[in-house]
Amino acid sequence: MSTGKKTDRALKIQGNRAEKGVADILCSLGYDYHIFNNVMLKTGKGTTQIDHVVISKYGIFVIETKSHKGTIFGDCNSKMWTQVLFTKTGQKNYPFYSPYLQNYGHLRNLYKLFNLNYMYFLGIICFTSDSVDLSRVQCQNAIRAESLRFIITSHTQVLLTDTQVSELCSILKTGNIQSKYYDKKHVNYVKSLQGGKR
Repeated sequence: MSTGKKTDRALKIQGNRAEKGVADILCSLGYDYHIFNNVMLKTGKGTTQIDHVVISKYGIFVIETKSHKGTIFGDCNSKMWTQVLFTKTGQKNYPFYSPYLQNYGHLRNLYKLFNLNYMYFLGIICFTSDSVDLSRVQCQNAIRAESLRFIITSHTQVLLTDTQVSELCSILKTGNIQSKYYDKKHVNYVKSLQGGKR
């Protein structure tokens, strides 16, 4: 196995653990919140994979999970963000596609799927590593995992009726593709956008 394949596999395992941790936090929200993890939807260009969608009468929360460590640099307008790791041999920089823009793409697809405008949605970028530093990120949507539950439950204004919530859950269940074929196809599509890097 090549080093590149080993790295990809390690990143996938790390990412899966991060998503599992966030899913566990979301499960503690209570009966008013309907949790959907690893949602995949068809789009005009192929597919899009959304880590977590929470549907409630208080709105729809769309969460992009990141397991990056180190210091993160980025803002809501930049196409690329940077992960900076400090090692014994010096500083190493790793650029990655903006999770804000990634999440915004997910939001746009959900706007269309649900036929709702942006006022019902909140996009969140959730970093799960205990050693991540977000002090250099100029984007209020980027948070640490320990703040996730508070951010969601701080929204207390009722925006949707129980009937609407039920209908939206049904729409998402119907639109969600759970297929290894589409999962592999989506991964290849994302790699083509990012020059082979996740």
